[in-house]
Amino acid sequence: MKSIVKTDDKAIGAIAPVSTGFLGSLNRLWVRILLCGAIALPVSFVIVNAANPLIVPLLSAGLAQEIASEMGMQSAGSFQTLKIISAHNLAWCYATNGSGTVLPRTRPFAPNLQEYEEKSREVVVNNARYYETVQRMNGTEVLHIGVPYDQTWESYDSSAFLSNLLTPIRFGIVLGAFALVLSILLALIELIISRPLTAFTKAIVAASASPSKARHLKAPSGAPTEITQLAVAIKDFAILNDVSRVTKNRADEKDNERARRAEARSAQTPSGPIPALQSTSKSSPLMRSFEYELSSAQSTKMFAEQALGGLHERYPDVIKLSAFFKLDRDYQPTILASMGLDEESLQLLREIDHREIARGSFAKSKSADIGPMLIRRLGFEELASINDIRRIIYLPVKHRDSDLAAIVVFLEDEEAINADQLRSIERFRDQISNFFHKLLILEEAEEADWTDQLTGLRNRQFFQELMGHVIERAVRTENKSFSLLMISGDFLDVSLQHHGSDVRDRWMQELARILRNNIDIKDRLEQSIEPANYVIRYQGDEFAAVLEDCNMKQALELALQIRASVESTDQWAGGVKGLTVSIGCSTYPEDGTTSEEMVAKARNALLYLNEQMGPNQICHIQKVPQGYKPSKRGSAFSGELGVLDCAGLLQSIATSQKTGLLSVQDDTGRQLLVSWEKGRPRHAKLDNIVGVPAIIEFVVTFESGTFTFQQRQNYSLDNAGDDLGESLERILMEGALAEDHVRAAKRLIPNMELLVRAVPGIENAYRWLRLQEDREVTKEELTCMRNLIKLADGSRSLTKIFLDMKDSPSYIVWRAAGVLVENRLLQVKKV
Repeated sequence: MKSIVKTDDKAIGAIAPVSTGFLGSLNRLWVRILLCGAIALPVSFVIVNAANPLIVPLLSAGLAQEIASEMGMQSAGSFQTLKIISAHNLAWCYATNGSGTVLPRTRPFAPNLQEYEEKSREVVVNNARYYETVQRMNGTEVLHIGVPYDQTWESYDSSAFLSNLLTPIRFGIVLGAFALVLSILLALIELIISRPLTAFTKAIVAASASPSKARHLKAPSGAPTEITQLAVAIKDFAILNDVSRVTKNRADEKDNERARRAEARSAQTPSGPIPALQSTSKSSPLMRSFEYELSSAQSTKMFAEQALGGLHERYPDVIKLSAFFKLDRDYQPTILASMGLDEESLQLLREIDHREIARGSFAKSKSADIGPMLIRRLGFEELASINDIRRIIYLPVKHRDSDLAAIVVFLEDEEAINADQLRSIERFRDQISNFFHKLLILEEAEEADWTDQLTGLRNRQFFQELMGHVIERAVRTENKSFSLLMISGDFLDVSLQHHGSDVRDRWMQELARILRNNIDIKDRLEQSIEPANYVIRYQGDEFAAVLEDCNMKQALELALQIRASVESTDQWAGGVKGLTVSIGCSTYPEDGTTSEEMVAKARNALLYLNEQMGPNQICHIQKVPQGYKPSKRGSAFSGELGVLDCAGLLQSIATSQKTGLLSVQDDTGRQLLVSWEKGRPRHAKLDNIVGVPAIIEFVVTFESGTFTFQQRQNYSLDNAGDDLGESLERILMEGALAEDHVRAAKRLIPNMELLVRAVPGIENAYRWLRLQEDREVTKEELTCMRNLIKLADGSRSLTKIFLDMKDSPSYIVWRAAGVLVENRLLQVKKV
């Protein structure tokens, strides 16, 4: 009977958490919204598709009026029309004259229809339904726009779903329907489920606190069978609990009696002395305070200093000297912090090979205890002699399977620490290892974000944070001066343009090495009272050096030293000799008190050099004549893609009627060179691609990178082919079409790693013949298709085939592959 009572009583106690956890989950707001949203979304699309034939004509008419008033088709060019189609996600957008003839400038954007009627109507193109809205504009021209009329459920693949969701007309309808359905479902759940369930949950909680109340528990009217059965079970448990109360109380009295006897025996047993170095419990207020202090550390160096401080504070009578190492993958140590060791001792400590000790300690997962004999054998003898060290304890800091660091404790007395005290120190080490591991992960992520992958220097993102930090420290130290050097490689000379991006990358790496050798730099932002120097790859061929506690004279002396080091470099990559740099300088606070002012002044000095003095020169902004403004001739500008996209960058140069050379380099090292004459592109080169295809490849494939434009007269490119002979507007139109082709091909070819092969047989020949007669397929694309068919032998993936065809523009290769797959001339090989 006793065992039965205990089992039932446990079941009664488990009812409350089950009820409030599982059943009560429906009473949580986020659960209701999630469930209702999952139901409301498909229902909304059903409603929208049902109402679409009625709503689309109404909304598209307003959209047509807005576009007509916004664009003014009489002055709109092809590129502007393309932007309108993309912005409003239209199927087409074109204009006709009064007689139903499509205007030539909008012909590329018109569907292939038998008649172009000047009235709104339903149109079927490629078995898909569209609604064409017609809006008369000024004069005799008429605007035509096409919007999706409806969608069948079979057509809702991933790309179609996203396209329809982003369409302004459909999105508004879907959003309204979704909000309506979601509100109705939430209201129903609130009335039918949530309110009754809330009352029932409160009753269950009350019953778990007072079993006598469980006798009166009732399930809400209309409740599910499971809840009704649960209410009956609770009543049965309550009755059983009343019947067994006396038996249970007697059992509890016996248990209490046994506990009192055990305590009496324990009190008679004498306890030994508590070790003097007993570690503070992890839950004690002192340890919690120290953990909070460690968690506020901003770097591993600061963490190491605080950890050693805590160690000395807890064991002051024993530990006098200590060090904290961070270990790399080869167990090479970096001293993050030390206490009690002078500079001579630290230098001796750095010269010792710690790898043998570290590997053995981590392999055994225990501390290394180094006595007098091992001190001599492991190379600590001179360090021990200077500091009167008799014993060294090497404590490995691990986190799961990761070997992170080591705390080294130096003792003057071999008997200073006994076994219990050593275990206490090891527990202290274990308590801080988790904090150090988290901080190390953050630093590694920060390192990736702040590092330029090509040179290993800090990048522009680091520079933006650094300047605020440096200016704040300068203000705090009563406007102590610092200087900024903007260092630009003189790599834009015509004689250097034939070198590829890989050679130019090696120039940048060599220049970064020279800067490291001439400037004692730091890589991290630290709250230190000592001044520091930083070198950053600012953009493209340009570096920035921030020199704290450095006036104008000192900055110019360092600039001269850097220039001399560059000049003394005999051989550069590609067999080039005599590369030089130009350096512009500015000094805080004379030349500016903000980051923007300091950078602008230093770069203005660089512009003065480029225009007035030529390469391999140094100039401080204070030496630039007052009132100097860079003239349009010979000036340069640079930046990053993102603020301007590829097409926007080219259009800005064309609009300003500039003459000179544009250089754009992406993150993979590819480089585009375009020469310009009065806003017209003359020659273009992208690696092995020349002419118009080079610009189209740039527009289609460059997503990020840096650009520099140098304005010079009579600038030409070597080995860049003939004059382009086309307007920029026409080239950008071809680029936009190529982008559409690449996107379509990627939808047809979702996996580039599967093996592919050409489709054999007579049917293949017929399809190929029909493809050759297709006017929309160019000769270059046909040639690329033939090469692709030859390489598709079933043993290669498209990734490898694309690599073998790297000399062809990638947008043509994608177009060729997409057309072949679409016409079933290329298929995935079954493996």
